[in-house]
Amino acid sequence: ANTGSIYVQRAPNFTYSPVGNLEYVYWSSPVSNFNVAQVSPGSSAGLIWEWDATVPGNGIGNHGDWYNAAGNMALAKGYTIRKLANTPAIITNTLSPAITIPVSANTALFSGVPNNGDITIPIYHGGYNAAGDPGYQGNSSIGTLAYNNDDNWNLLGNPYPSSISANEFVYANSNINGTVYLWQHSSTPAAITDPFYGDYVYNYDEANYIEHNYSGSVPPTNLDPDLYIASGQAFFVLMNHSATSGTSVTFNNGMRNETYSNTVFYRQNNSDQNTNFNAVERHRIWLDLITPNNKANTTLIGYVEGATNGLDRLYDGYEFESASASIYSVLGDEKLSIQGRILPFDDEDTVPLGVVIPNNDIYQIAINTLDGLFENTSQAIFLEDTYTNVIHDLRTSPYAFTSDSGTFNDRFILRYTDNSLSLEDFENAPEITITAPDNNYIKVTSSMSQIENVMVYDLLGRVLINKTDIMDFEYLVCNMNYSNGTYIVKATLSNGQSKTQKVVLKQ
Repeated sequence: ANTGSIYVQRAPNFTYSPVGNLEYVYWSSPVSNFNVAQVSPGSSAGLIWEWDATVPGNGIGNHGDWYNAAGNMALAKGYTIRKLANTPAIITNTLSPAITIPVSANTALFSGVPNNGDITIPIYHGGYNAAGDPGYQGNSSIGTLAYNNDDNWNLLGNPYPSSISANEFVYANSNINGTVYLWQHSSTPAAITDPFYGDYVYNYDEANYIEHNYSGSVPPTNLDPDLYIASGQAFFVLMNHSATSGTSVTFNNGMRNETYSNTVFYRQNNSDQNTNFNAVERHRIWLDLITPNNKANTTLIGYVEGATNGLDRLYDGYEFESASASIYSVLGDEKLSIQGRILPFDDEDTVPLGVVIPNNDIYQIAINTLDGLFENTSQAIFLEDTYTNVIHDLRTSPYAFTSDSGTFNDRFILRYTDNSLSLEDFENAPEITITAPDNNYIKVTSSMSQIENVMVYDLLGRVLINKTDIMDFEYLVCNMNYSNGTYIVKATLSNGQSKTQKVVLKQ
């Protein structure tokens, strides 16, 4: 065990710029017995918090909430503090002769015995269970909506005076999802050139987190496969919903390396480090949803060695639920900010995309960054809009669309060919009529034989409704409880004749 004391100076941003009075930083202590109030002596007690996943949030139905923190910082626990002020300007050496050492401005100064070895901390969830997706948070008549994972978040922190590998940490702890979420403490730039098209500028949404797992990071600050969590930095993890509340995660010295960058918060690795991760095959697409005021939210779809097309702990990262504009991929009932897909890459693969739209307006979906085989311009990248039946080539330009506010999980599909689900190969019996009156419901009629079977598919070919033994000349499909969009209806008669047709519903 360590016995001597050290000083650890930590900067919450790359430029050592001031932290504003309304800005938050997520902190963790690299030394033992350090009082949380000393991180930012100029922040009052009411501006220092810790997170508890097991308490109701402000009485509005969601689980988990912030509460005021005081006293010594628990090892490996994260804290959030508003602003950074009145920190020490010098360190005075108590030896003889006394020497004063200046401390960089806009940094926190920790002092004490450095943490070392295995460190464990219990994590919790509140046991909340909800079936399905409650929908768009911005238009709720019942207050803030709760999701299944809302009470599974835990704020942890790097407990060491050196940085740690995010990949090594999540690999060692199977009771959490393999994605870490780091708050962006740096100021949003006034304008950055779009990295793919290079012909217009936009800002990242300052409310976003940096999210990282084995598939990569969003937003893509660089293309290296690992991320280093700096000394003093706290981060969110998502406890597995099936895990027992109160079980622990462990930090160990194997997650540390003297070559890891530890200069400031949320630094990604150097290309010559972590060669096992570097050797993994990856082909990735980062897409942006761009708002009318040029804020961008990013999602990553990566074809990565080790990933499957199912839900993978180390390769798939959950989207932070929010009423802000966001884009994500959809896998079953899950919204993913990062999705790993199976190799080898198949250009017939399709990936449903969802968006959260806060206001009625015009938005854009654009390529942010490409790597691997997608850097080859011969590999097409298309976006299908199922509401307008448009398939757009994203390599040529961003796709602009108009939308009402809400959550839309069925409007967009990422694809690599321009062939949508075709009706040309289906038999189309002329005696069958398929319509969508007022775009509210589906009506199937037959002028000759009775209708025996009606099936409704989405544009990915998934069966949504399969009604058999109808034996009537008219059949109505009402109250589908699906989102607005384009669907495919197949009706089969008792004589074996059938017809397949697209319909558009706007319920």
